Amino acid sequence: MLDRRSAQRAADAAALAGVTAGRGAAERMAAANGASLVAYGRTGADVIVTVTVDSIEPPEELRRG
Repeated sequence: MLDRRSAQRAADAAALAGVTAGRGAAERMAAANGASLVAYGRTGADVIVTVTVDSIEPPEELRRG
């Protein structure tokens, strides 16, 4: 359960960073939270990210915009 929470927190932080500063910021924020960014997409003001922490992905992609 801890890894899933960590992945969720890292995905949230990465998505927020991605909205304000792009993919590079999302990658850095994911790494700062112990995760790896495995997918990043942007459509208008929406950013969709997927991260892994010890191979655990959050239950859903997060959208921030």
